[in-house]
Amino acid sequence: MKPKDDLHRGERIRTDEGLVLRRSLHSETDVRLTIFLRQYGKVMATAKAGCQFQSRLKVLLEPFSDVDIQIFLPEHRSFGRLIGGRLKRSYPHLRKNVKIYQRACQCCETLDLLLPSRAPSQDLFDLLKTTLSHLDQGADPDLAWMWFVAQLLKLTGHGDHSAHVRDPQKHSMTFLESRLEEILPRKLKSLVPLSEV
Repeated sequence: MKPKDDLHRGERIRTDEGLVLRRSLHSETDVRLTIFLRQYGKVMATAKAGCQFQSRLKVLLEPFSDVDIQIFLPEHRSFGRLIGGRLKRSYPHLRKNVKIYQRACQCCETLDLLLPSRAPSQDLFDLLKTTLSHLDQGADPDLAWMWFVAQLLKLTGHGDHSAHVRDPQKHSMTFLESRLEEILPRKLKSLVPLSEV
């Protein structure tokens, strides 16, 4: 979808494809989202009355969702208000397997931590979208996670470690995750062994 800007009441309405990285309650009725937009990068947005059963925005608020959204987003700011949109794909199978769900959470949290606000990266957007699609279609969750990390390191200029995915060894997962930790500001909260969940 081609992004579009329209002036409205001194603000900009931005229309773009986005992936929902994170969702949290902002109040009893409002929802706050972290969304990775293809053209505008990572932004935060409030969905007014998003918790209400009859909200027309409810379908856009689930983590992992691929959405075409409209958002009020003033120039040079990274926080806006969700005003509408259309669900493109929800990746429903991600929630049917605990291991797959965990790997999807790790991918989203990684980009949430790594990306500065309003810093677009279409390569990283496509990487996340492709990884979620593979997981949703039943790919091995550990191999999908390793591929995601290897591609992320390559795209961000931290070396080509794709050999660890093409011919995975016993230490490959540990090596890739240690390299990832070196570039993140903190350890992933979702990177917890399933035995500890």
